[in-house]
Amino acid sequence: MNAEPRVSVGLPVFNGERYLAESLESLRTQTLEQIEVIISDNGSTDDSVAIAEDYCRRDTRFRLIRQPTNKGGAFNHNILIDHARAPFFKWASHDDVCGGAMLEKLADALEANPKAALAYSDVQYMDADGGMEKCLRRSLQIEHLLPHRRLRQYFRYYSYPKEANAVIGVIRTDALRRSSRIGSYPSSDLVLMAELAIAGDFVHVPEVLFYRRRHSHQSTVENKSARDVAIWFDPRNKGWHNAYWWPLVKGYRRAIERSALGGQEKLLCRGELLKWVWRRRRSLCYECYLGIRDRSPFFHAAY
Repeated sequence: MNAEPRVSVGLPVFNGERYLAESLESLRTQTLEQIEVIISDNGSTDDSVAIAEDYCRRDTRFRLIRQPTNKGGAFNHNILIDHARAPFFKWASHDDVCGGAMLEKLADALEANPKAALAYSDVQYMDADGGMEKCLRRSLQIEHLLPHRRLRQYFRYYSYPKEANAVIGVIRTDALRRSSRIGSYPSSDLVLMAELAIAGDFVHVPEVLFYRRRHSHQSTVENKSARDVAIWFDPRNKGWHNAYWWPLVKGYRRAIERSALGGQEKLLCRGELLKWVWRRRRSLCYECYLGIRDRSPFFHAAY
């Protein structure tokens, strides 16, 4: 076993052979050498396992966990947290690329800000062949505030899944382990980010350190409906109602109630959630109508 790492990187993969080697190489060549890379294969039927095993042979900082069957995206993300040994954790994607100094600079940012739960950077988007597209430079301004104000800022800047990049920053492992992790429903990472916003600041490092690929085979493209996305998260969701907003409401409420906040801050956070629910009232009512019309319950795994 290697010396204690500073950052644990967890990379979930299912049939990601096209880009996996490029992603792993970007981790192998990080300026921060005190890392571990944990790859969890979710029953791939392509050459993903062979590629991962090759990197494990070449670099002792890499190790592979194999699932005999596809247990869903949520399971494959969450199991990586259990295997992490470092104080900081980052999820990596099989089709994205980390800039050479990403882990070092984001870990430094967390160490310089003891109250921070997460550090993130600007993001450069690229196409399927690596061609550069738009660059997203945005501070979420979730820092130096009381918990309910951080939650308010979160709901203001980050309550939709589009361009939700902070979740692939570097996170304090203990904060992640206290959270509900990735849930078995669409956009459950938004609930996780709300939990982290309640727990501490989000530190923005204003430079491009992450390259996010957009292509026709990524899960958010291949799974077009909320139902398809839910099944991707957890196969047990097959056949259940395709709600999107109600699982988020329950997830946000649970995030507030299970937090370590005092009574006044919890009350103020509940108020922020009620404001968010009011802004989404039409979508929530429509989902209730669909559930009644179809006589089907919400997602099995989410509820």
